[in-house]
Amino acid sequence: MELILVGLAGGLAGVMAWAWRLHGALRRAKANQLALARFASDWIWAQDAEFRFTHFEGSTLERHNLVLEALRGKRRWELAGVEVAPADMAAHRACCERHEAFYEFEYGVTIPGMGQRWMVVSGYPVFDSAGRFAGYRGLARDDTQRHAAEVALKASEQRLSAILAGSPVPVFAIDLDGRVVAWNRGCELVIGVSAEVMIGSATPGLPFYGCDRPVLAHFAAGLQPMSALETFYGSAVRPAPAVPGALAAEGFFRNMAGRDRWLSFLAAPMHDEHGAVIGAIETLQDITERRQAEQALQTSEQKFEVIFNQAFQFIGLLSPDGCLLEANQTSLDFAGVPAEAVIGRPFADGPWWQGVPEHRRRLIEAIGQAAAGRFVRFETEHPAADGSRHAVDFSITPVFDDQGQVTLLIPEGRDITAIKATQAELQAGREMFATIFDQSPVALALIDLPAGRIAQINNAWERALGWSAEQVIGRDTIELNLWFDLAERQRFLDQMARVGRAERFEARLRRGDGVEAVFEISSRVVNINGQRVLLSSLVDVTGQRRTQAEIRALNAHLEERVRLRTDELLHAKERLEQAMGQLVQSEKLASLGAVVAGVAHELNTPLGNALTVASALQDQVRACLSDSAQGRLTRRGFDEFMHTTETAADLLARNIDRAARQITTFKQVAVDHTSERRRTFDLRGVVDEALATFQPKLAKLPHTLTLAIDEGIVMDSYPGPLEQVLANLVANALTHAFAADDAGQMWLRATRDADDTVRMVFEDNGQGMRREVADHVFDPFFTTRLGQGGSGLGMYIVYNFVTGVLGGDIALETAPGQGARFSLRLPRVAPARQGAPAMPPNLLDAGEGAGAG
Repeated sequence: MELILVGLAGGLAGVMAWAWRLHGALRRAKANQLALARFASDWIWAQDAEFRFTHFEGSTLERHNLVLEALRGKRRWELAGVEVAPADMAAHRACCERHEAFYEFEYGVTIPGMGQRWMVVSGYPVFDSAGRFAGYRGLARDDTQRHAAEVALKASEQRLSAILAGSPVPVFAIDLDGRVVAWNRGCELVIGVSAEVMIGSATPGLPFYGCDRPVLAHFAAGLQPMSALETFYGSAVRPAPAVPGALAAEGFFRNMAGRDRWLSFLAAPMHDEHGAVIGAIETLQDITERRQAEQALQTSEQKFEVIFNQAFQFIGLLSPDGCLLEANQTSLDFAGVPAEAVIGRPFADGPWWQGVPEHRRRLIEAIGQAAAGRFVRFETEHPAADGSRHAVDFSITPVFDDQGQVTLLIPEGRDITAIKATQAELQAGREMFATIFDQSPVALALIDLPAGRIAQINNAWERALGWSAEQVIGRDTIELNLWFDLAERQRFLDQMARVGRAERFEARLRRGDGVEAVFEISSRVVNINGQRVLLSSLVDVTGQRRTQAEIRALNAHLEERVRLRTDELLHAKERLEQAMGQLVQSEKLASLGAVVAGVAHELNTPLGNALTVASALQDQVRACLSDSAQGRLTRRGFDEFMHTTETAADLLARNIDRAARQITTFKQVAVDHTSERRRTFDLRGVVDEALATFQPKLAKLPHTLTLAIDEGIVMDSYPGPLEQVLANLVANALTHAFAADDAGQMWLRATRDADDTVRMVFEDNGQGMRREVADHVFDPFFTTRLGQGGSGLGMYIVYNFVTGVLGGDIALETAPGQGARFSLRLPRVAPARQGAPAMPPNLLDAGEGAGAG
């Protein structure tokens, strides 16, 4: 008995294997049904700001005879016969009320004349130009077929579970004499022969074949030679690897227990405790439903193939690594290629993805995401065989096996070129009207003619009349008490009734604050979206009328007031020019005083040395004369006197020569400063002369000035103004750039550019300037040391000399803590000047003339 149970277990294992094969087939059928549902075309739907359906559009509605008019004007959660989990519908409604996009929301709804249908919808919110929520737009598809397939699959799985859990497995067994030793209730039910008839029978094949022929158990028990197996079963028999020595086969039997059946057999040898074969056990399984399912699946696959290739959408099948397995005829015709040219190759290398590299990269990324189990959808662009480019709504759907692994990817594309063009045109029209209406500087209002109420106003209308849109929309002008004089309103209505429009009709209207204002009203009747409305524009002419009255009052004495005011301005201008001239002269004289002070300081040293040597020589001469008079003068003493005299003469000559050269140098500086004389000069020499006066001052300060002037820069210009510019730049840095305890650095660089200009840069590493200071540094009378000796004209003179006399330009770069950088660009040959003003007389020339006279 124990051996029988072991054999029975092997038979049950075969039954389980059959059951799981049937389950897998049903799952694959479900996957194909799901893919088929995905291939259905979508339609467009629209809702208003109250979430009521307003529009349905799409060829699939007509193709599937879907009439959705009963849904118009209703909200999704108010539809009759809605079938969805309450929590899911509540979450969907909350998403809509938050004005967020949603995707793939599924629900059931009753369609009059069609019964319960299952919809899958996706939508996005729409806002007007003012940012107000205007409703939803989206796509929908009918998923009823897929839902029905899921219900059928679920019912099949439930039946399968009932069979596996409660139904007895048909089992019979034979001994080595070929006699039936076991025939269970399952065999009675499936074969239709009772155990009483079969137990002890030596012809177990009789109920199956109607004659005495061997069954699989005969071969498993060794009662029939294996060589005869093919004679009775042909290719239908196979070894069963799950059970050693077992054989499996399938066969069709007519009118077995009242019906035609497909049966699956699994026969295994039975052994005693010593391992000897004592018979065989055979289990049966009615696989009629499986066979029918396979036939139905084959039929379904044929239908699928027809629909697949006849669909208007682009559809294909991919392996998880992105290799193209199938492509429907629509997609092949679109690309103009035969199937053999693309099947078996990477989808990303196909002709659909050429020409737009970013779309191909997005596809490769999407394939990876879909292979990981995610549904991916995006818009792309594809080239057609005729060279045109089409916008496509593209998606990739993963298909899973029983273990949840992705085994297939379904790419789907829907040509939305026409939809995009239509949407763009509609949106452009709406945006154009909204923009023109809302952004118009003229106050505009739309009035519903049948109701006589204000339907819409723009921002300019709100500003002009002081009413908000919430206060006026939906109300008429009588309720608003808008007309100051109802007689004017009646005249306006009479004119509209008479000629159908009004041009610059002047009327007094009451603003929101009750104040009277005068407006010019222009109106005409227009047709918007099939509705007749009155378009009115209002122009506030209150100020204009008031101004016209004031102008008439002022015209009598306006010319006299203008003349008096002009005289006052001319006198003020003259006084300002005089003050400016005096201040500029004062600044120039102050600069000249600095030069004179420098001259005195520089001459003091050589002349002091000369005076000291002359005094010492005078003492030596007196001593020598005294020794000579007293007869004490010796040869040695005379030689020493002559040597001392020679040394003193040399010192006197050198110091007097140094003083003479200083006088010559400063005379040149003074002449150039005062006369603005044009001459040819070497730039390095002029720079040295200009900055020589600062050397004594710099010697007492911790600051340094470094020069980097290219050799050989010869200019035909005005050295005096140039020296004044350099002196003012240095003086400005010493005054403003450094704190009292700083050891600052200054640099002056000059180079000659290829365009015959000289570029000079004066730079310091001081405190820098704030933006508000830098913006006014060249303004006259602007100084940060007001009351502390600063006149505010130093940098103004620099700017005037550079841009005027020298014919160049100057720019400042600075920031707090970053120092200051003045960049000068000067022509090597200065432009000619007409009528140059004379400067104050040169002090050194005056002194020289007095000495000569």
